[in-house]
Amino acid sequence: MTSIVLGKDNQWHEHETGLPLLNRNVDVIAWDLDSSMFNTSQRHWMIPEIRAKHKTWEDYSMACEYDEPFPAAVALCCMFAPHARQVAISGRKECALDLTWASVRRHGIPLDDIMLSPPRIAGDKFKVDGIRKLKKDGYLVRLFVEDDPRVAEVIREMTGVPVLVVNPCYPERAF
Repeated sequence: MTSIVLGKDNQWHEHETGLPLLNRNVDVIAWDLDSSMFNTSQRHWMIPEIRAKHKTWEDYSMACEYDEPFPAAVALCCMFAPHARQVAISGRKECALDLTWASVRRHGIPLDDIMLSPPRIAGDKFKVDGIRKLKKDGYLVRLFVEDDPRVAEVIREMTGVPVLVVNPCYPERAF
């Protein structure tokens, strides 16, 4: 097990090597958006409509404009931001990219990049592919923050990236 120390530069370092624990040039903290960074409860009424084929996941994604962020997620993102790139990799559909950026800016969330899923691609597959793309581009994904334990397990198994599973603490889901 690696021990960690606070260096004279006020940065965290690996004790054995003296190397910085996180390096903003190469390290990434990846975030799911829906129910991890943002409270989506105001959209949950749409899920039965999607299952009944009256609405689509694109409709659901486009309703993100009214989501409010979870304060603890924003605080954690802000804490990591000086030390690692913050990248959202979300199953939210790419049609909502402009709305997503507007919301991120409005709430002061320090994301460096946002990757949203194209139509008809499962969220877990998209997240695994997004992590692999970041790795291929030379980044080291240090952590993924995700609300769905099943997706978290897929990410861990397929990429080896540790996953912090968060609980949005919604009331009993009616969907």
